[in-house]
Amino acid sequence: MTTLIALLGGAGLAAGLLTVWSGLFGRSGPQTTRPPSRLAAMLRRPLQPQQRRRSAAAAVTGMVVLVATRWPAAAIAAGLAAAWLPRVMSGRPVARQLERLEAIEQWVRKLAGLLGASRGLEDTLQTSVHHTPAPIRAEVGLLAARLRSGMNLDEALYRFADDLDDPVADLVAGALIHASQVRGRGVQHLLTDLAAMVADDVTGRREVEASRAPHRTTIRGLAVIFALFGAALAARPDYSAAYDTVLGQLVLAVVLGVCGTGLVTMHRLASQAPVERFLTKPGASTRHQGKAGMAR
Repeated sequence: MTTLIALLGGAGLAAGLLTVWSGLFGRSGPQTTRPPSRLAAMLRRPLQPQQRRRSAAAAVTGMVVLVATRWPAAAIAAGLAAAWLPRVMSGRPVARQLERLEAIEQWVRKLAGLLGASRGLEDTLQTSVHHTPAPIRAEVGLLAARLRSGMNLDEALYRFADDLDDPVADLVAGALIHASQVRGRGVQHLLTDLAAMVADDVTGRREVEASRAPHRTTIRGLAVIFALFGAALAARPDYSAAYDTVLGQLVLAVVLGVCGTGLVTMHRLASQAPVERFLTKPGASTRHQGKAGMAR
Protein backbone atom coordinates (compact mmCIF):
# COMPACT_ATOMS: atom_id res chain seq x y z
CA MET A 1 0.00 0.00 0.00
CA THR A 2 2.85 2.36 0.83
CA THR A 3 4.43 1.58 -2.54
CA LEU A 4 1.20 2.44 -4.33
CA ILE A 5 0.92 5.74 -2.50
CA ALA A 6 4.53 6.54 -3.35
CA LEU A 7 3.87 5.79 -7.03
CA LEU A 8 0.83 8.04 -7.03
CA GLY A 9 2.82 10.80 -5.40
CA GLY A 10 5.64 10.42 -7.90
CA ALA A 11 3.19 10.58 -10.78
CA GLY A 12 1.62 13.74 -9.39
CA LEU A 13 4.98 15.43 -8.91
CA ALA A 14 6.07 14.39 -12.41
CA ALA A 15 2.94 15.93 -13.89
CA GLY A 16 3.55 19.11 -11.93
CA LEU A 17 7.17 19.32 -13.07
CA LEU A 18 6.13 18.79 -16.70
CA THR A 19 3.61 21.61 -16.36
CA VAL A 20 6.23 23.94 -14.88
CA TRP A 21 8.71 22.96 -17.64
CA SER A 22 6.13 23.70 -20.32
CA GLY A 23 5.44 27.08 -18.79
CA LEU A 24 9.12 27.97 -18.49
CA PHE A 25 10.38 26.80 -21.86
CA GLY A 26 7.28 26.34 -24.02
CA ARG A 27 7.21 28.09 -27.36
CA SER A 28 4.33 29.54 -29.23
CA GLY A 29 3.21 27.21 -31.98
CA PRO A 30 2.07 28.19 -35.45
CA GLN A 31 -0.92 30.48 -35.56
CA THR A 32 -4.21 29.00 -36.71
CA THR A 33 -7.57 30.48 -37.45
CA ARG A 34 -8.93 28.93 -34.28
CA PRO A 35 -7.69 30.72 -31.14
CA PRO A 36 -5.83 28.47 -28.69
CA SER A 37 -7.49 27.46 -25.47
CA ARG A 38 -6.68 29.35 -22.28
CA LEU A 39 -4.71 26.37 -20.94
CA ALA A 40 -2.68 26.05 -24.15
CA ALA A 41 -1.95 29.78 -24.15
CA MET A 42 -0.87 29.61 -20.53
CA LEU A 43 1.50 26.72 -21.19
CA ARG A 44 3.01 28.40 -24.25
CA ARG A 45 3.53 31.79 -22.64
CA PRO A 46 6.92 32.16 -20.88
CA LEU A 47 6.56 32.78 -17.17
CA GLN A 48 7.54 36.07 -15.63
CA PRO A 49 10.22 36.02 -12.86
CA GLN A 50 7.56 36.35 -10.17
CA GLN A 51 5.59 33.46 -11.68
CA ARG A 52 8.75 31.35 -11.81
CA ARG A 53 9.36 31.98 -8.14
CA ARG A 54 5.80 30.96 -7.32
CA SER A 55 6.14 27.79 -9.39
CA ALA A 56 9.41 26.90 -7.68
CA ALA A 57 7.88 27.55 -4.25
CA ALA A 58 4.90 25.37 -5.15
CA ALA A 59 7.12 22.49 -6.29
CA VAL A 60 9.31 22.68 -3.18
CA THR A 61 6.31 22.91 -0.86
CA GLY A 62 4.65 19.92 -2.50
CA MET A 63 7.81 17.80 -2.23
CA VAL A 64 8.34 18.74 1.43
CA VAL A 65 4.76 17.84 2.33
CA LEU A 66 5.00 14.57 0.40
CA VAL A 67 8.20 13.56 2.21
CA ALA A 68 6.80 14.58 5.60
CA THR A 69 3.36 12.98 5.28
CA ARG A 70 3.55 10.52 2.33
CA TRP A 71 0.14 11.82 1.32
CA PRO A 72 -0.02 12.68 -2.40
CA ALA A 73 -3.34 14.50 -1.99
CA ALA A 74 -1.89 16.75 0.70
CA ALA A 75 1.27 17.36 -1.35
CA ILE A 76 -0.69 18.45 -4.43
CA ALA A 77 -2.99 20.67 -2.35
CA ALA A 78 -0.02 22.24 -0.55
CA GLY A 79 1.72 22.96 -3.86
CA LEU A 80 -1.38 24.60 -5.34
CA ALA A 81 -1.91 26.62 -2.17
CA ALA A 82 1.71 27.82 -2.18
CA ALA A 83 1.30 29.06 -5.75
CA TRP A 84 -2.16 30.60 -5.37
CA LEU A 85 -2.63 31.87 -1.81
CA PRO A 86 0.19 34.49 -1.64
CA ARG A 87 -1.19 36.24 -4.72
CA VAL A 88 -4.77 36.05 -3.48
CA MET A 89 -4.08 37.11 0.10
CA SER A 90 -1.97 40.09 -0.90
CA GLY A 91 -3.64 43.39 -1.68
CA ARG A 92 -0.51 44.69 -3.38
CA PRO A 93 -1.64 44.02 -6.99
CA VAL A 94 -4.76 46.10 -6.46
CA ALA A 95 -2.79 48.87 -4.77
CA ARG A 96 -0.27 48.85 -7.63
CA GLN A 97 -3.05 49.15 -10.20
CA LEU A 98 -4.56 52.10 -8.36
CA GLU A 99 -1.14 53.76 -8.14
CA ARG A 100 -0.73 53.42 -11.90
CA LEU A 101 -4.18 54.91 -12.50
CA GLU A 102 -3.37 57.86 -10.25
CA ALA A 103 -0.09 58.31 -12.12
CA ILE A 104 -1.96 58.34 -15.44
CA GLU A 105 -4.33 60.99 -14.10
CA GLN A 106 -1.42 63.18 -12.92
CA TRP A 107 0.42 62.73 -16.21
CA VAL A 108 -2.65 63.72 -18.26
CA ARG A 109 -3.09 66.86 -16.16
CA LYS A 110 0.56 67.72 -16.77
CA LEU A 111 0.07 67.20 -20.50
CA ALA A 112 -2.85 69.62 -20.45
CA GLY A 113 -0.71 72.22 -18.71
CA LEU A 114 2.19 71.79 -21.13
CA LEU A 115 -0.13 72.08 -24.13
CA GLY A 116 -1.35 75.37 -22.70
CA ALA A 117 2.17 76.72 -23.25
CA SER A 118 1.60 76.54 -27.04
CA ARG A 119 3.70 73.41 -27.54
CA GLY A 120 3.06 70.83 -30.21
CA LEU A 121 1.65 67.48 -29.14
CA GLU A 122 4.78 65.49 -30.07
CA ASP A 123 7.02 67.96 -28.25
CA THR A 124 4.70 67.91 -25.23
CA LEU A 125 4.77 64.11 -25.01
CA GLN A 126 8.56 64.06 -25.18
CA THR A 127 8.90 66.80 -22.57
CA SER A 128 6.39 65.19 -20.21
CA VAL A 129 8.79 62.33 -19.43
CA HIS A 130 10.58 64.66 -17.02
CA HIS A 131 7.35 65.25 -15.08
CA THR A 132 5.93 61.73 -15.10
CA PRO A 133 5.10 59.91 -11.83
CA ALA A 134 7.25 56.87 -11.10
CA PRO A 135 4.60 54.14 -11.69
CA ILE A 136 4.36 54.92 -15.43
CA ARG A 137 7.71 56.64 -16.02
CA ALA A 138 9.15 53.69 -17.94
CA GLU A 139 6.20 53.52 -20.35
CA VAL A 140 6.20 57.27 -20.97
CA GLY A 141 9.96 57.10 -21.49
CA LEU A 142 9.47 54.47 -24.18
CA LEU A 143 6.83 56.68 -25.82
CA ALA A 144 9.21 59.63 -25.87
CA ALA A 145 12.06 57.48 -27.23
CA ARG A 146 9.88 56.20 -30.07
CA LEU A 147 8.86 59.72 -31.02
CA ARG A 148 12.48 60.88 -30.97
CA SER A 149 13.41 57.99 -33.25
CA GLY A 150 10.91 59.27 -35.84
CA MET A 151 8.05 56.85 -35.27
CA ASN A 152 4.61 57.99 -36.37
CA LEU A 153 2.66 59.55 -33.49
CA ASP A 154 -0.36 57.27 -33.87
CA GLU A 155 1.83 54.16 -33.95
CA ALA A 156 3.72 55.32 -30.87
CA LEU A 157 0.48 55.93 -28.99
CA TYR A 158 -0.90 52.50 -29.90
CA ARG A 159 2.27 50.94 -28.54
CA PHE A 160 2.05 53.13 -25.47
CA ALA A 161 -1.42 51.76 -24.76
CA ASP A 162 -0.08 48.22 -25.20
CA ASP A 163 2.72 48.94 -22.72
CA LEU A 164 0.31 50.17 -20.05
CA ASP A 165 -2.21 47.38 -20.87
CA ASP A 166 -5.17 48.98 -19.11
CA PRO A 167 -8.59 50.15 -20.37
CA VAL A 168 -8.03 53.58 -18.83
CA ALA A 169 -4.73 53.85 -20.69
CA ASP A 170 -6.62 52.92 -23.85
CA LEU A 171 -8.97 55.82 -23.19
CA VAL A 172 -6.06 58.23 -22.74
CA ALA A 173 -4.20 56.96 -25.81
CA GLY A 174 -7.40 57.13 -27.87
CA ALA A 175 -7.94 60.74 -26.83
CA LEU A 176 -4.34 61.61 -27.76
CA ILE A 177 -4.72 59.90 -31.14
CA HIS A 178 -7.87 61.93 -31.73
CA ALA A 179 -6.03 65.08 -30.64
CA SER A 180 -3.20 64.33 -33.08
CA GLN A 181 -5.73 64.20 -35.91
CA VAL A 182 -7.77 67.25 -34.90
CA ARG A 183 -4.96 69.58 -33.79
CA GLY A 184 -7.51 71.98 -32.37
CA ARG A 185 -7.45 74.36 -29.44
CA GLY A 186 -9.86 72.17 -27.52
CA VAL A 187 -7.24 69.49 -26.86
CA GLN A 188 -6.21 71.08 -23.56
CA HIS A 189 -9.79 71.06 -22.27
CA LEU A 190 -10.23 67.49 -23.50
CA LEU A 191 -7.22 66.32 -21.51
CA THR A 192 -8.34 68.24 -18.42
CA ASP A 193 -11.78 66.62 -18.54
CA LEU A 194 -10.17 63.24 -19.16
CA ALA A 195 -7.94 63.63 -16.11
CA ALA A 196 -10.98 64.47 -13.98
CA MET A 197 -12.76 61.36 -15.27
CA VAL A 198 -9.75 59.16 -14.44
CA ALA A 199 -9.64 60.67 -10.94
CA ASP A 200 -13.31 59.81 -10.44
CA ASP A 201 -12.63 56.27 -11.65
CA VAL A 202 -9.80 55.88 -9.13
CA THR A 203 -12.04 57.13 -6.33
CA GLY A 204 -14.77 54.66 -7.29
CA ARG A 205 -12.33 51.76 -7.44
CA ARG A 206 -10.93 52.61 -4.02
CA GLU A 207 -14.42 52.51 -2.54
CA VAL A 208 -15.13 49.16 -4.18
CA GLU A 209 -11.85 47.66 -2.98
CA ALA A 210 -12.52 48.90 0.55
CA SER A 211 -15.84 47.05 0.53
CA ARG A 212 -14.10 43.86 -0.64
CA ALA A 213 -11.28 43.96 1.89
CA PRO A 214 -13.23 41.93 4.54
CA HIS A 215 -13.53 39.04 2.07
CA ARG A 216 -9.75 38.90 1.68
CA THR A 217 -9.36 38.98 5.46
CA THR A 218 -11.74 36.02 5.73
CA ILE A 219 -9.74 34.09 3.13
CA ARG A 220 -6.54 34.68 5.11
CA GLY A 221 -8.20 33.45 8.31
CA LEU A 222 -9.58 30.31 6.68
CA ALA A 223 -6.24 29.52 5.05
CA VAL A 224 -4.48 29.75 8.41
CA ILE A 225 -7.10 27.54 10.04
CA PHE A 226 -6.77 24.90 7.30
CA ALA A 227 -2.98 24.95 7.55
CA LEU A 228 -2.99 24.59 11.36
CA PHE A 229 -5.54 21.78 11.20
CA GLY A 230 -3.48 19.94 8.59
CA ALA A 231 -0.32 20.28 10.66
CA ALA A 232 -2.09 19.01 13.77
CA LEU A 233 -3.53 16.09 11.80
CA ALA A 234 -0.13 15.09 10.44
CA ALA A 235 1.41 15.33 13.91
CA ARG A 236 -0.99 12.70 15.32
CA PRO A 237 -0.17 9.40 13.57
CA ASP A 238 -2.72 7.53 15.69
CA TYR A 239 -5.48 9.81 14.44
CA SER A 240 -4.30 10.20 10.84
CA ALA A 241 -3.44 6.56 10.13
CA ALA A 242 -6.64 6.13 8.15
CA TYR A 243 -5.33 8.52 5.51
CA ASP A 244 -2.37 6.26 4.73
CA THR A 245 -4.60 4.05 2.60
CA VAL A 246 -5.77 4.64 -0.95
CA LEU A 247 -9.34 5.15 0.25
CA GLY A 248 -8.10 7.58 2.86
CA GLN A 249 -6.27 9.56 0.20
CA LEU A 250 -9.41 9.73 -1.91
CA VAL A 251 -11.40 10.99 1.07
CA LEU A 252 -8.68 13.53 1.86
CA ALA A 253 -8.66 14.69 -1.76
CA VAL A 254 -12.42 15.26 -1.61
CA VAL A 255 -12.13 17.19 1.67
CA LEU A 256 -9.29 19.34 0.35
CA GLY A 257 -11.20 19.92 -2.88
CA VAL A 258 -14.23 21.18 -0.96
CA CYS A 259 -12.05 23.51 1.11
CA GLY A 260 -10.26 24.77 -1.98
CA THR A 261 -13.56 25.36 -3.78
CA GLY A 262 -14.77 27.43 -0.85
CA LEU A 263 -11.63 29.58 -0.89
CA VAL A 264 -11.87 30.09 -4.66
CA THR A 265 -15.52 31.08 -4.37
CA MET A 266 -14.75 33.62 -1.67
CA HIS A 267 -11.89 34.97 -3.76
CA ARG A 268 -14.26 35.53 -6.68
CA LEU A 269 -16.59 37.43 -4.39
CA ALA A 270 -13.68 39.64 -3.34
CA SER A 271 -12.39 40.19 -6.88
CA GLN A 272 -13.50 42.29 -9.79
CA ALA A 273 -13.77 40.80 -13.25
CA PRO A 274 -11.08 42.35 -15.45
CA VAL A 275 -12.30 44.91 -17.95
CA GLU A 276 -11.28 44.15 -21.50
CA ARG A 277 -9.23 46.64 -23.44
CA PHE A 278 -10.82 48.28 -26.45
CA LEU A 279 -7.99 50.12 -28.24
CA THR A 280 -6.69 47.87 -31.00
CA LYS A 281 -4.69 49.06 -33.94
CA PRO A 282 -6.12 48.02 -37.33
CA GLY A 283 -4.12 45.05 -38.57
CA ALA A 284 -2.67 44.34 -35.12
CA SER A 285 -1.16 40.98 -34.29
CA THR A 286 -3.20 38.13 -32.89
CA ARG A 287 -2.02 39.07 -29.42
CA HIS A 288 -4.52 41.92 -29.48
CA GLN A 289 -7.34 40.24 -31.36
CA GLY A 290 -10.52 39.32 -29.58
CA LYS A 291 -10.81 42.59 -27.64
CA ALA A 292 -14.06 44.31 -27.04
CA GLY A 293 -13.70 46.82 -29.85
CA MET A 294 -11.46 48.94 -32.01
CA ALA A 295 -10.59 52.62 -31.85
CA ARG A 296 -11.92 54.51 -34.82
